[in-house]
Amino acid sequence: AASSSRPGRRRHRRPLLKDDGAAARAQFLNYAYSAPQLLRWIPIPRHRMPAFDARTGLVSNSYATLVEAELSRPGRATLWLLRTFRLAKVLPPDESGVTRVSNLTLINLSLYWMGPCREDVLCTRMLAF
Repeated sequence: AASSSRPGRRRHRRPLLKDDGAAARAQFLNYAYSAPQLLRWIPIPRHRMPAFDARTGLVSNSYATLVEAELSRPGRATLWLLRTFRLAKVLPPDESGVTRVSNLTLINLSLYWMGPCREDVLCTRMLAF
């Protein structure tokens, strides 16, 4: 019996997940949120991934350190926006004047808004986003 498919043509396979552009939107949103660090208005550490606490098994925010007086004008404006609208965890300056700001990634924002959690819970949160 002859095959109904034409020679040289591949069958179109449906993707496992519907691609509605959600991944591209999430990437753009993460870039926009990260821009102040990428533009160096807010200091950017070498690694911005969440911190893992082996004692509790939870992941939590990672931080950049800065001295507010040393920030550029866009950096000070960004810090004000982050603090005022609670878009990042901004810890009060310590005795030496160093302020800690959670790194500007959607993962760290999720941890700031929803609290520390296990890594599998964080992954589920990010996939649900």
